[in-house]
Amino acid sequence: ALPAMLFPDVPTYYRDFTPHNYNRTFDGAVPADRVVERSLNVPSVRMLDKYGKENFLALVRALGFGTIDRSAAHYGLSLILGGAGSRLEDLVSGYSALAREGRSANLRLQPDDALRERRMLSPGAAWVIRRILSGQARPDRDPTAELVQRPQLAWKTGTSYGFRDAWSIGVSPRYLIGVWIGRPDGTPVPGQFGLASAAPLMLQVHDLLSNRDSQ
Repeated sequence: ALPAMLFPDVPTYYRDFTPHNYNRTFDGAVPADRVVERSLNVPSVRMLDKYGKENFLALVRALGFGTIDRSAAHYGLSLILGGAGSRLEDLVSGYSALAREGRSANLRLQPDDALRERRMLSPGAAWVIRRILSGQARPDRDPTAELVQRPQLAWKTGTSYGFRDAWSIGVSPRYLIGVWIGRPDGTPVPGQFGLASAAPLMLQVHDLLSNRDSQ
């Protein structure tokens, strides 16, 4: 899928699943880059249905998401929307591919830890996705965007079902930052979601690190 290709964002019904966008609206024909940038659920589910749940699950497992260990039938089409549990370190490792020409790398907690890489995306796909996610530095999503001179920062947010988890990941030329906000016992926090809770903290951490480097 190229960034300008159109995908249908229209009411969609499956036998046991009816996807909805976060704002409960539909936009008709939407370019692929807007689907990614705005986290539109309906066209994403339609893409997965066409691609195949089994194919996508095999890809996810090959990328090292060890907690996603059940069948494709168990997860269903919600798999594309985060309908399977994953760890922050796995997400950060996956997003590292956007800064490594499509190769994801494991987290290294000690200087002498071995570097293990996997081919996750083609270099071109990694460049395109990073460019799409770098377009989010807008006042409606980041109130400080016009006040802070940032290097190009690609970032994404997510919210789990029931407001149990809020996360945000940022990829800059120098840093990869992952933030998770939630309760250790999984208790819901009504009204907590990635854009409002995790993204501001991720941006603050990024700005502190960048300012330190410039001093």
